[in-house]
Order: sequence, then structure tokens, then C-alpha cells
Amino acid sequence: MKLLTALKSILFLSVVLLIIALAIDVLDASEPDISRGKEIYAANCRGCHGRNGDGNGLAARYLDPLPRDFTKGKFKFRTTPSGSLPTDENISKIIRDGVRRTSMPGWKHILGKKDISDVVGYIKTFSEKFVLQDPSPEVVIPNEAPDPTKDTIYEGKMIYMLMECWSCHGPNGRADGPNATGLKDDWDIPILLPDFQYDAFKGGEEPQEIYRTFSTGLSGTPMPAYEDDLFGYARENVVGDYTSLTKSYSNKEIKVFEDWAKTMVTEDELYSKDEDEMYDVFRQRKWALVHYVNSLREKKGILHTLFVKDYELTQ
Repeated sequence: MKLLTALKSILFLSVVLLIIALAIDVLDASEPDISRGKEIYAANCRGCHGRNGDGNGLAARYLDPLPRDFTKGKFKFRTTPSGSLPTDENISKIIRDGVRRTSMPGWKHILGKKDISDVVGYIKTFSEKFVLQDPSPEVVIPNEAPDPTKDTIYEGKMIYMLMECWSCHGPNGRADGPNATGLKDDWDIPILLPDFQYDAFKGGEEPQEIYRTFSTGLSGTPMPAYEDDLFGYARENVVGDYTSLTKSYSNKEIKVFEDWAKTMVTEDELYSKDEDEMYDVFRQRKWALVHYVNSLREKKGILHTLFVKDYELTQ
């Protein structure tokens, strides 16, 4: 009898805990409380982002880069296409994790899930775009990243040359390309490009995060989106005049690129594939570019270990 009573008590307690858990989930899934989000924003965000969300808070003058101006509805780090509004989760992720190489910290150890949801709801009131538009469907990012190889890194370097990434980022990713100086964002603020060797990537350093950055671009900046079909070049599109490469590459490097271009598939070979196979080729090329950019990273230096790998600890 005592055992039966104990089992009933355990069952009752389990049901109560389940009800509480479900209630919490329902609360988390509820509509954001805008007035509460305003209070949290005022206490934690207004000092940098400003009372009106225009990035002109009291501390803004001391920060470089400047805090985000929410009134334009332009967000760099999204899973939606270029020019689209971000999803609520995109904004939440920035609040949770922060942004490397900026003064934006991660708040996940200070603000709870509901707090962040309420703040996101309030931030969206700063731009009428969120009233007039919905975010576009998210860009499909593969669930798994292929492992890099010498061949994919080599191909990635050729693609980097082909797509003229070097014109801004430099031939070795050191932010010293011929067009690197004078770049500005949509707020007419000069942009300091990242040094691929040493600087932390604001959008994340994991291969899929770099793939996402290539796919969505960085709204409000000169960094464009490279959709899969932009990697649909063939031999006929590439072999030709290499004059532009002389701005950043040696004759020997240009000869290597020229030899590679001659080995590419022809348009007939590429477009005779069915659509799935063809887009697999495009995505493989994009992954190759990811692998090359990642290969430029200095992963073993003491500065990387202290201030990049353990960023959250040292921030």
C-alpha cells in the first residue's frame, strides 16, 4: 500500500512538472511583450543604440564600428536573401551571441529567452519595414559541410581569383586589394575589411557560417550575395583576358590560373546535366571558396588561441 501511495505521488509530481514545462513553452512561444521589451532595451541597449534605435546612443561616439541603426531595417547577419528583412531568430541570435570585432556583447547569460523575444519585438518597431514586409524565405544552407582537401582549396583559390574577391580582400586575404580603401556602408561610414589571416569573422568562422555569408551577403555594405547560380561559369566564360589579375598577382600565378581555366568544363558539358547535378556543381564550387578562405586563417598563433578561439572568455 505504501509503495502504491509513493508511486501515485511520483506520478502526480511528474504530471505537475510536465504541466509547468508546457506552460513555460507556451509562454516562450507567445507574442512578444513590446512594452516589456522597451523596458529591457532602455536598461541594456539604449546607451549604444539610442533612444530611437538610430545607433546614436550616448556611448556611440566612443565605439568603432558604430552601433547598428535599426531604423533602416538593414541587418548584416541573416539567413534570408540579400535585401530581405531578417527573421526574429536572426535578430535573437545576434543578441544572444554578440558580434565579434565589435562592442556588441552576447547577452545569453544575462537575458532569458522571453527577455530576448520581447526585445526583438521592440527593436522591430523602429523600422516600418517590419510592418510593410515579411522576411523572404530563408536561404537553404546545407546541413553538413564537406571536409576540405588540397584539391578543393586549390580550386577555391582559382575561384577567388575568378570572382575578383581579391579586388577588395587582397590576393592573400589581407584586406589590401586595390579597391579596399574608400569603401563605405549605406550610412556613409568607412568600412574596415577583415584580415582573413588574423581577424575574427563577424558572421562566424565555421564553414557553414562562411557559406551563409557568401549566400546572403551583408546588407548595408558592399559585400554582395553570391547565390548558387553565380557559380555557374564554364570554360567559355573564363578563358580570355587576364589583365585585371595583374593588379594583384604575379605572372607565374596568372599562368597557373590560365592553365586551370583551360581544364574547366564547357557550357555544353555543364548545362547538359540535369538541374540537381548542375546545382551540385555550383555548390561544390562555393564550398571550395569557403575552404580556400578558411585555409588563410592563422589557427595556431597565440593571439588566435587567446582572442579568437576563446573569444567569449576573453571578451
